[in-house]
Amino acid sequence: MNKILSFITLSKKAGKVAAGFEEVRHNIYKNDVYLVILTSDLSKKSAENMQFISNKHKIRYITIDENMETIKKMIGKKSGIIGIKDEGFSVAILKAFENDLEVAD
Repeated sequence: MNKILSFITLSKKAGKVAAGFEEVRHNIYKNDVYLVILTSDLSKKSAENMQFISNKHKIRYITIDENMETIKKMIGKKSGIIGIKDEGFSVAILKAFENDLEVAD
């Protein structure tokens, strides 16, 4: 999980992060999001709505085992929904996420 958090921080420093439902949704509609990240403490309704929008626009989404407070410390905004606006960072985060899943099995 540390690699995922590191990549989110790097994405933020590069200006490639959208945070919050409305900001992520807006960037999805502009075709500017490559990956959506949801936190484990996001409300079920918000998660379902973002999953629907992501699926409609064929954007991958993952749920990480982190909470909104952790995200706030990393990007400066308390949010359970993050959009990654860079393809390279998105690929790196997905790879780290899949590696974490393999280790957990």
